[in-house]
Amino acid sequence: MALHDCGRLRAAVAFGMPLIYHKKKRVFERKAFRMADQIIVYSGPGCADCQRVKELLTNKGVDFETRDVFANKEYREDVEKLGFMGIPVTVVGDRAIKGFDKEALLELLAGR
Repeated sequence: MALHDCGRLRAAVAFGMPLIYHKKKRVFERKAFRMADQIIVYSGPGCADCQRVKELLTNKGVDFETRDVFANKEYREDVEKLGFMGIPVTVVGDRAIKGFDKEALLELLAGR
């Protein structure tokens, strides 16, 4: 379990499930995510912006699923249904963003 001191709160991540440590209560509380909070990155091989999106998410400790639109026709159709014609497309719940825009991606993650 990785434990990070954040002043009054300590955040712990165990088994991919976020936990929050409350000093006053002296307990860990599990922060549950809804299925809508699943993060999907539609990408493809050789895509520099796709790699940048995945690196940002990895560096932030965010779990995500990668879907290769060149390997699977259904994934290409998913991207088109979202109204996009290119990659990367990052989906969080019912919201999506195309390309690598660090500020927009961080805002998208903050709202989950």
